[in-house]
Amino acid sequence: MGLVSFRALDRSDFLLLRQWLSEPHVDAWWHEPLDLPGLEQKYGPCIDGIEAVQVFIIAHGNKPIGWIQWYRWADYPEHAAQLLAEPDAAGIDLSIGDPSSVGKGFGSSAIREFTLGVLSTKPDITSVVADPEEQNGRSCRAFEKAGFVPTRTVQLSGENVRRRVMHLSLPANREGHVMSSTIYEAAGGRQAFIALAHAWHARCLADAVVSHAFSHGYHPKHSERLAAYWAEALGGPSDYTPSMGNQSEVVRMHSGNGEHVEMDERAQVCFAQALDDAGLPDEPRLRAALKAYFRWATQAMSAYPESRQKVPVGLALGRWSWNGPV
Repeated sequence: MGLVSFRALDRSDFLLLRQWLSEPHVDAWWHEPLDLPGLEQKYGPCIDGIEAVQVFIIAHGNKPIGWIQWYRWADYPEHAAQLLAEPDAAGIDLSIGDPSSVGKGFGSSAIREFTLGVLSTKPDITSVVADPEEQNGRSCRAFEKAGFVPTRTVQLSGENVRRRVMHLSLPANREGHVMSSTIYEAAGGRQAFIALAHAWHARCLADAVVSHAFSHGYHPKHSERLAAYWAEALGGPSDYTPSMGNQSEVVRMHSGNGEHVEMDERAQVCFAQALDDAGLPDEPRLRAALKAYFRWATQAMSAYPESRQKVPVGLALGRWSWNGPV
């Protein structure tokens, strides 16, 4: 997918912004089909620095795909009080306006990158609070994938819909921020992944559905090999591919068994529980990155349900960073 980037909104973007606001998938939640005078009235003061809200265009490569805005909740005390937002919290709103870019993970990537690259650089901001509509499942999932935690639902004064309050605490010591290291390092290195692999395997064997995957036996060093595979995928040493196996072999082992959606979903639940069992750091963005990787890796393993013979040779081991697939 690649990285997203940001630049300040300019009046030259108003035509594009008007087009995005008229798209059905945007209008359903923003309810602002503004004309050019309306855009000037709403966003002109932001561009000129008169309004507290700061607005940015989200770009993928050279292509604008949406917009994101941030503000301090202290500037909107009535709204903040209804969300129980802390005095030092920032708020963010965003939309992927380009229809061809919807559903490709750009929302969660933009939230994560903007939080790290913009909001985390401001030492007086201690947390980030957003309030997407509860029925906007795509937006709520994007915030969760970016590490936000849902804390409550509220109905704001004057509205007839409920909103989900999403909260992310920023670390007090920004210099030691978890994002400065690889996921492998942030999780605790080799011993942490060995513990995680053992914990996940134990959870799987105890699950009535997932245990079926291991009913025909498994390698005596399964957990150690799995730990090496995860470590290599998440920024650790390349111990798996030189001596234990390759990606095509791994995918082939998981192929030809038909669709098993429930098993895959329950395996992901086991993984989330194993993070606690193994004592990995309870850091929201680290946990979100690990869960996102496991979800992505599970999908890769389920790509050839009909036949093992359809798995191509020479597949590269799937690697995952803070920004998603590498």
